[in-house]
Amino acid sequence: MITNEDIIKVCESSKFHLIRLTEEMDNFIKDNYIKGNDNGKFYKVYKEGNDTKYEHYMVNPRSMLMRGSTFDEFYGGGIVD
Repeated sequence: MITNEDIIKVCESSKFHLIRLTEEMDNFIKDNYIKGNDNGKFYKVYKEGNDTKYEHYMVNPRSMLMRGSTFDEFYGGGIVD
């Protein structure tokens, strides 16, 4: 059984800017987090097997919030033409 502590651990221990979640973790977030934004740290996550560019979303596991990515988060500082 997944807990929010598991989500916190995965996010905060990752060395990467994009974090792959198991289906169980993805379901936990979608069932228990609310949509919103705060000043806390958000992590870019995606469910394993999904497209990382278009099917990711942002989570703040400490506040149990989720949201879409901002323009800058989506493009990651890359050049947009």
